[in-house]
Parts: sequence; C-alpha cells; structure tokens
Amino acid sequence: MLTATGYHLLLGALIACDPADAPADKTGKNPEKNPGDTAPPPAQDILRTDLTLDLETLSGQAGIGVIAGGGPIRLEVGGLEITSVTLDGAAADWRVKGGQLTVPAAPGTRQVDVDYRFQAYAGFRGWIPERGLTFVWPYYCSNLFPCDPDPADGLQFSMAVTGYAPGLTAIYPAEIPADAPSYMPGIAVGDYTRTDLGTTSSGVQISVWSLPGRLDAAMLGTAHLTAAFDYLERTYGPWRFGDHAGSVEVDWNNHDGVIDWSDVGGIEHHPFWHIASFSMPSEEVHIHEAAHGWFGDGVRFACWEDLVLSEGTTTYITAQAARAVGAPDFFPMYVDELETICRNDRTNTAAMPGTCGEIDILTDPLWSMIPYMKGACFYKEVADLIGEEELDQVIAAFYAEHAGGAATMQDMIDDLRAATPAGRTEALDTLVREWLQTKDCPPDYAARCSR
Repeated sequence: MLTATGYHLLLGALIACDPADAPADKTGKNPEKNPGDTAPPPAQDILRTDLTLDLETLSGQAGIGVIAGGGPIRLEVGGLEITSVTLDGAAADWRVKGGQLTVPAAPGTRQVDVDYRFQAYAGFRGWIPERGLTFVWPYYCSNLFPCDPDPADGLQFSMAVTGYAPGLTAIYPAEIPADAPSYMPGIAVGDYTRTDLGTTSSGVQISVWSLPGRLDAAMLGTAHLTAAFDYLERTYGPWRFGDHAGSVEVDWNNHDGVIDWSDVGGIEHHPFWHIASFSMPSEEVHIHEAAHGWFGDGVRFACWEDLVLSEGTTTYITAQAARAVGAPDFFPMYVDELETICRNDRTNTAAMPGTCGEIDILTDPLWSMIPYMKGACFYKEVADLIGEEELDQVIAAFYAEHAGGAATMQDMIDDLRAATPAGRTEALDTLVREWLQTKDCPPDYAARCSR
C-alpha cells in the first residue's frame, strides 16, 4: 500500500497533461470550428468507429457510423491530416477548418470512411512511440482518430493495430461491444508477459500484463483483482465490455530520478486499463481502474462538471469491493488525501460545480483529487445515513438504468433522495451541500470520513 505522499494524485487519469496542450476554449473544442454560427450544430450520434492504425507509417483508417441529424456531420480531427473521405461509399464533399472535419449529409444513418495520418507525440496527448502507448484523456481523441470528445458521447469500437516491432506485443481491444466514451480505447506496445489471474462468476477472464522484471509487482497489485471485479459485478451489475479484462503496465515515468504525481496512477482504458509502472504494486489503483467499468465508462458523465459521478462513485465502490474481498481498507488513504485537500484554501473547490459545459477540465481546480475524495466521503456518509446495503442497491439500480448512457451527479442525488426515509431527507441535503456543493470541507471532515 502506498503512503499518503505516494498516493497523491494517483487515481484515474491525473497524469502529465500540460495545460498548454489543452484546446483553446473552456469546453475543450476549438472556438474557430464554426465561425459566425449563432446556433448549435445539428444533432448527430456517432454509433460506431472501426479503426485500423499503422504505428510505423502513422496512418489510419476510420469507418464511422453516424446518425445524421439533418445537417452536416462534424468530427474533431485537430491532430490529423485527412487524405480522403467517403460518405456511404461515394466521394464526399468535405472540408477541414478549425480542427473540425465537416461532411454534408442528409438525415439518417450514414457511413463516413476517413483515411488520415496522425502524429507521434512526446507528451501525453496521442500516440507516444517512445513509451509505446496512447494517451487521449481527457479530450485528445482527435489526435488519434476522428471523434467527438464530449464525455457524454457513447459509441462502440473495433481496432486493428499494425506497424510495431517484431517480438513485441500490442495490447488493445479488438472490439468494444457496448457504448463507451471516446477516451476509452487504448493501445500499449511492449515486451509483455501475460498472466491470467482467474475468471469471475460471470465468465470474465481477468489478466495482467507486466513488463520485464515486473511480475512480482504485478502480482502484488492484483492479488484481489479478480475477486474485486467479481464483487463489482455481483453487487452493481454486469460489466459491459466483453469477456476479457485486466491491467496493463505502462511507462509513465519521467526517468528524471524523482517520482512525482506524473509518474503514478492509471487510466480507465477498458477492457485493458493502463497502470503506471510505479503503481503496479498498488491494489487500490488496479481495483479503482477496474471499477471505472461501472462509472465513467459504463455510465458516462454528462459534462466535465459531473466528474464526481465518475471519480467519486468509483472511489467509493473501490473501497467497498476491497473490504468485501479482504484487501486493505483504503479509507485511511482517502482521509490522508482529504486532509491535503482541505488544508489548501487556494486549490480547494466544490466537487460539484453548478454548471455544465462551462469549464476546461485541464485548467479548472476540479482537475484534482477533489471529486475523488469529497465524492467518496459523501457516499460514506450517505451509507451511514441510509445503510450500506441500501446505498449499494441505489448505486446498482442507477447503473442498471443508465449503463450505456450519460447521467449527471444530480441524477444520482435524486435517486438517493428517493431512497432516503422522509425524516432524513434534510440530513441528505446537508451532506450534498457540505461535501459536493461547497468549497470548504465539512466540519470534522476527517473523523466523518473515517470508517
């Protein structure tokens, strides 16, 4: 188990994303894409993206199934060089302006096929050949394939990857069979050893892929992973992304002799989520990334202001799964991290902003451990209020209702309120206000968040 210092900023995708690399406007989309427009683009729904990527030639083909909404199809392609576009098999009248590909289309289901070239990056915003991995969180998908970076958008994927050195292994999902956010597909290439850890009661094979000399660290960190994954399925509902899942070791280390926050953590590339080498021994990180299959990936969040629905819920159910299967109790680490948050008035913020689509997540204070820790502590106190089993039932019902779609944290609060006895709803409202809506931490926050 990591110390509080080692634990700082290690969850989810808090990794070396340079704010200077962020898109120009607060929504994460290029402000020049529709100059002069006074109305939002016509509605469209990306159903599926089939990707073929050659890592040697840096070339790709994307077959994109779209329901056009009566206007042009628009896809973000900011980091791509488009070479050809067809619509329903015929040459299309397309253009790229302001980092956006526009294809005129009549309403209905359409197939857009795009040939393109992509770039190699040194930073964490696309394909990183020196590290043998992709990193497109939070909205850099357009550096790897034509996409909609909106976290609420969901689509299915297939992937085929070539162009890597003989003797190495490329780990990626050949198929993502259920709607997933655009940041979810990931690729890792390396000299990997695959170790199968077991099979859940539903038949999902759990594995871990480790780099040379790292098997002991991988086995330490995944000691309870299969059991925890099985618990998550049995408690909250079936995992949606196939029959094989697991952790993949990746090299995030800056190799500067100093381990800092940019070297640690993981990211929710289901079905094969990435774990930084430094964090491979951490059971918390492995289970946390697995749990994103339920919230963040399974249930998407409506906008970046709802990040707490993903990270807070995932952090809480991670601790629940760990305790249920005999892994260490993670709440002491959560409290240590909460202490760091609450003592820093300059960076502390509300975990649940009152807006939607108004922030740039990479430069907003919400890009921090705040939604993780305040969110987990909120759920812990809700469990104290209505009972742990009752809370698990609400979370499971929420997942059953929203899996494959997007939701808001307010949707979850509404469901919690409906499950709270009439005489306790005022207490629930207080928890919402103190943990989620207020910058300052609640009175006695550390004691209240301890088991």
